[in-house]
Amino acid sequence: MPLAVAFAVLLCASLSIAAEFVPTVKLEDGQAVTTSGLPLYGFARFMQPTLDLAGEWRRWKVAADNDLTLAARWRETVRRLEEEGRGCHDPGFDDSGWETVQVPSVLAAPPEIYEGTAWFRRAFEGSPEPGRRWLLRFEGAGYMTDVWVNGVWIGAHEGTYTPFTFDITPHLRQHNALVVRIAVVAQGSRNDVVPYAKCDFWNYGGIMRGVSLARVPDTHIASVRASGGLDGQLHIRTTVRAAGDGHDGQLRLELLGLSMIPQHSDARILDQLIYKWKHSRAILANVLTDKYVDLAATGWRVTAEAIADDVERLVARNFTDFVGRRV
Repeated sequence: MPLAVAFAVLLCASLSIAAEFVPTVKLEDGQAVTTSGLPLYGFARFMQPTLDLAGEWRRWKVAADNDLTLAARWRETVRRLEEEGRGCHDPGFDDSGWETVQVPSVLAAPPEIYEGTAWFRRAFEGSPEPGRRWLLRFEGAGYMTDVWVNGVWIGAHEGTYTPFTFDITPHLRQHNALVVRIAVVAQGSRNDVVPYAKCDFWNYGGIMRGVSLARVPDTHIASVRASGGLDGQLHIRTTVRAAGDGHDGQLRLELLGLSMIPQHSDARILDQLIYKWKHSRAILANVLTDKYVDLAATGWRVTAEAIADDVERLVARNFTDFVGRRV
């Protein structure tokens, strides 16, 4: 085989291997970050939604092209995606012939099966502001999702049930066109997707959860993770996205009994902590009531002041003070 031909064969083989879609999340210094450079945003409550994009969207279904769907997002790949969409990523595209659907929704509810591609479009209003960033948030869509804003490809995400976020600030105008390509990969067709084989799993696909647009300061909290360790300590990891390199700032966390309140204009109490605290209070009330009844039955004088002091020590002070020793 001539040397030039052999080199061409090796080059094509290398390009074929490299053409696989790059995972959208990676570990960096033990922390999950997106391959686009954005931090992995936590619960949507950290980004106060200013615009809910649920409601009526336009949709058009096309045949599946799994090789294109799972190709690395080079410029040529994006061009082929836009060619498949027949130019629907363009803000001036006429989608009046498309069907109208509600989002969130699925592409295929049992017993229907749909393992193909669907394009979605909708318009929204918004304007850039100095010192603010606009974050486009998907709570769950896929299996493979590509996003365009005002004709510009913003990024892609693999996986149906994990939230993902794009910063669309540089592309925002007063009148905006949002275009989303959703591709559902057929079960059993490849071994590099989830699920990789036919199993007890319904391949729904679609924009299955909420979509919103959040307006945040240039420097803002992306996520807060709180976890308890075997050492009895509370471990808190906070990810802050700064406006530039070398940005200094302060974050204060107040711990009040079983609750945690991030003291920051962009942070909100985690929904799960609110839920747990609400039900914990009801349980504590029942337990304390039973114990005070038992004390009263023995002749102990139970006063409102004593109850208030016990509750204050249990809830407002820390647990070790209440039990009188370290655990």
